[in-house]
Amino acid sequence: MLIETHIETDNYWLEGFEPSINGLEIQIESGKFIEQVLVRDLESEELVIGYSVMEYPSFSFDVEADSDFDVVYDVYLLELPSLSGAQVNVDRTILGYDQIAVYEGEDTLKFTLMSFTVKPLTVDLIDTTMLVKKVAIRVE
Repeated sequence: MLIETHIETDNYWLEGFEPSINGLEIQIESGKFIEQVLVRDLESEELVIGYSVMEYPSFSFDVEADSDFDVVYDVYLLELPSLSGAQVNVDRTILGYDQIAVYEGEDTLKFTLMSFTVKPLTVDLIDTTMLVKKVAIRVE
């Protein structure tokens, strides 16, 4: 399996989320989504740059090919409306007929962590390209 890294922007970044493959199972290490936000300083009441950190647990999922069509897997980092915070969502879309891969959930989509397509009748992920979206490391 080829793993490509894609650089995004510098107002948010990721730590962790390293993928590994075992047969048709993909395992992702725990990670953090760190985002620059404006917050009001309580003493001066001025807006200053702060950081919002959302932690995501490690997770794994099995990949299943279709017999006729490509299958797209998208891994989303979600922000939940409750205080429970963050959740990972894995969408599996069979690209048959008029289907497209798109997030249709109700929770706030924070980031698309990875996306990859599995060809029909795939039995091993060796020839699959996985796009892992990572942001540049912040240096202070």
